[in-house]
Amino acid sequence: MFRHGTELARVLTVKEEDSAVISTMSRDQFIAACPVRFVEDVGDNKTRPAPPPTDVLQHVYLTPPDLPLPYLAGVTRVPTFGADGSMQNEPGYSHASMSHYVAPVGLVIPPVGEWGGNLRDMQVARAKRLLVHELLADFPFDGWDRTRIMTAYSSDEGEKLPASLLNAIALLLTPLCSPYDPRANTYDSGQ
Repeated sequence: MFRHGTELARVLTVKEEDSAVISTMSRDQFIAACPVRFVEDVGDNKTRPAPPPTDVLQHVYLTPPDLPLPYLAGVTRVPTFGADGSMQNEPGYSHASMSHYVAPVGLVIPPVGEWGGNLRDMQVARAKRLLVHELLADFPFDGWDRTRIMTAYSSDEGEKLPASLLNAIALLLTPLCSPYDPRANTYDSGQ
């Protein structure tokens, strides 16, 4: 159970459609999912389950902004970074990103190495190759053809990659690297 906007919500998944949505909760759904269990005294130090007092549940249901529940900004289908820089690549809720990650069926994400050493360098090289060589090199950024882009990509010295290619890479990565700001319904620039 989460707070979403000014309402109580939950994440519903439909396995057959490989989808997930935020569903706001009606009063009856809230009562059914209420994490607090009530009991009544039946004498001789014995208790039995009891229905929750309606007035108490009504009061709790109508005050979601004050409930100590995690805030849910959205559901994501891709790993994201939280405001603290942590990567959310495990399915479920992340306090840092205030989002619920639901991985597509069959998606396998290889582990990300520590920031340092040869493993990191190999992963950065692999990511650069994927973005430049395999994804974007065929587009005529700043009038460059594939050969010229690949020559600049492969060279440590000489021509730098065209600015429009680097901007395209930034455009692709920004949604993954920026924490989501639910107040503005935009991505937060961190300023």
